[in-house]
Amino acid sequence: MKRSLTVLLCALMLLTVFVGCGEEKPTRTVSGSLVFTEENFPKISATVYTVDTAINYTVAALGVDAETAKTLITVCDTTDECYVKLINKECDVVIAHEYGSVTEKALSTNALRFEATEIGRDALVFLTNGAQIVDDVTVEQLKSLWSGETADWKTLGTEESKELPVTLFTELPGTAVQNAFEHHIDVEVAASATKRPLKTEKGDFAADIYYDNRNGALGYALLSRSGNFSGGSIKPLKINSVEPTVANVRSGAYPFTINVNISIRISEPTLSNARILYNWMVSEQGKKCVVPLY
Repeated sequence: MKRSLTVLLCALMLLTVFVGCGEEKPTRTVSGSLVFTEENFPKISATVYTVDTAINYTVAALGVDAETAKTLITVCDTTDECYVKLINKECDVVIAHEYGSVTEKALSTNALRFEATEIGRDALVFLTNGAQIVDDVTVEQLKSLWSGETADWKTLGTEESKELPVTLFTELPGTAVQNAFEHHIDVEVAASATKRPLKTEKGDFAADIYYDNRNGALGYALLSRSGNFSGGSIKPLKINSVEPTVANVRSGAYPFTINVNISIRISEPTLSNARILYNWMVSEQGKKCVVPLY
């Protein structure tokens, strides 16, 4: 019986739409056939951002319902926790945004490496107060703001601009948004920055963005979680005159993007269940489960 799963998401949610995966399932192609069951299915780790993707793949591979699929997936507190689990062999497949410094530190003492395939793309968006006059900065100006070299918005405004101190808000290490920030804004953040308390990426929508929209504030979020702030009290900054929109991320015009990947240990044997599942996930058949919008 042909099974299909359609999951409708908003355009910003990982810039991805999930569609029916078809009836072809991953099979062992060298030594007979492999039928996945709940008992032999590889352990998948995902984040709050990517758990729906993981559910979609699990439903397609096992033929179970979404609720059952969810019980087979580990949802990590942070993105890098997923990759550390992969390093420690506590899971077999990770579906998550790119990793950051927490994972890099773990890899520095371990010979293990990852094999990854991009299945989606997100973007790093910088947020400020809607009443603040500056709405467009260069990459170098942005780095200057975060390093503390530029400490007042007046420096980037007009002669008529009033003095307005910059108030910085930073995110938790190991989270997807912080990994994107570390990748693109390679500076030591000013000591005056307000750091997120030790919370996780789990939680309701409001908890996903650590940002106090006071006048003069500067923070950041992922496009998939920040929503559309155009014309509101929170203003997304243009970077090099390019707005952080879905269209600009699709086209590559917006500079601060981050991949969403499926990853396994590169050392996985050819006939391991994890390798078989991974190969199917990134195959043409498997990619029918996740269709990028760009």
